[in-house]
Amino acid sequence: METYKLKNVIKQQKYDLTITPFRVIYRHAERRSFMTTIENLYYGNIVPAEKGIKRGSEYSKLLNLAARNEEKLSATLTKDQKILFEKYKECCMDMYGIAELEAFVSGVKLGVNIIVETYTDSSQNFKEI
Repeated sequence: METYKLKNVIKQQKYDLTITPFRVIYRHAERRSFMTTIENLYYGNIVPAEKGIKRGSEYSKLLNLAARNEEKLSATLTKDQKILFEKYKECCMDMYGIAELEAFVSGVKLGVNIIVETYTDSSQNFKEI
């Protein structure tokens, strides 16, 4: 089991979060409660899309390069071109968001299908002993 420190933004209290294959367990001095992964997703305790970026990683380097290139490009644009470029970036962000959601949904479906096959499919050649 891995333990992560989370900060509850609403109550400004610190919790220890233990992630097991089937449950997320919040531990707090005054209260212990057990929530399923689905319940934690519902309550917003698990946000798969939110991730930190490691400094020096390939993604971090590309992000920095993109930011530098955007600054250089913006410096050469007129006011109207900057407005158009902002609209373009907003469309790109919307498309990236849709693509990320679809990838997440596809991953969950694949995982569920693997679990279903594990419990329902039997070998055509062998039997359980």
